[in-house]
Amino acid sequence: MKVKKIFLSKNEWILIAILAVIGLISGAMVGASQLEVLSEEMKVDLVNQVGSENILIIIASIQIMILTSVASIIGLKLSKKVGLKLHTSWELNGILLALVIGFIASFIITASDKFIFASYLPESLETYTFSLKYFLGSVFYGGVIEEVLLRLFMMSLIVWLISKLRKIEDEALKNKDSIYITAISVAAILFAVGHLPGTIQLLGTSLPIIIRMLLLNGVAGLGFGYLYWKRGLSYAIIAHAMTHVFSQVLLIPLFY
Repeated sequence: MKVKKIFLSKNEWILIAILAVIGLISGAMVGASQLEVLSEEMKVDLVNQVGSENILIIIASIQIMILTSVASIIGLKLSKKVGLKLHTSWELNGILLALVIGFIASFIITASDKFIFASYLPESLETYTFSLKYFLGSVFYGGVIEEVLLRLFMMSLIVWLISKLRKIEDEALKNKDSIYITAISVAAILFAVGHLPGTIQLLGTSLPIIIRMLLLNGVAGLGFGYLYWKRGLSYAIIAHAMTHVFSQVLLIPLFY
């Protein structure tokens, strides 16, 4: 008698629930911090559409929670099919690699803004005031939720789609580095493009600003994707979260 396969294990459903809660909370933090940097005119327009700032934050939080849940369910299923891992074991060299990639990504972004793209950025960004709300929102939303969306879901999906199009069996995928590299690159580009609405809202649509968005976020995405492939999602999350920590706690105060 065949035993029916379980779609997802109990522990995986618990993980999905935890990620959904993180999505809900980080969505509220990000929504609240974004409202603080909007012009009064844009803020009034948004409030007129939904009724109040609180409702706007609640809607954003629920949307992110639902998106995170769906991406987690699909991503967990696909990642097992294509040999990508959530986590194996904590290794010192893996943690150090994640920290190094996080620092390099942070340094490239911060230094580029200071020494290459400064003339294209608003004058308001020349001064820096630490915001705990923004810091926590970026660490949890950027570090956790974006990795669920872009690595666990999108990168796993791309590997799976390519394997199906090329009719490669799951077991043979481990010897097809080019497929994973393609998935890492495409997910990194999508990660960069995903910052377009926020970039337009805060920085405008000039060509240098768009190039900045694609290059800086794309390079960071390559590093996070590599970690997901070689070490597991947990290491990619560490690197992404620490990118925000290094930026806001160390490098931006140092440069500005």
